[in-house]
Amino acid sequence: MSLGSSILLILFSISIAVAGQILLKIGINHIGIVDFSGLEALKQLFFGVIKSPLVISG
Repeated sequence: MSLGSSILLILFSISIAVAGQILLKIGINHIGIVDFSGLEALKQLFFGVIKSPLVISG
């Protein structure tokens, strides 16, 4: 494998990682502010994260 193709693969993997982090951030921001007052709030957060396609794809 040549140096040029290695650099391209590294840049490609970095761009995929950055895109995943951005999708994860956008998905979590869509869920909104979470109130940690009880178990019910944590359950709503958990199911909100699972149901968000942006979080899953990120």
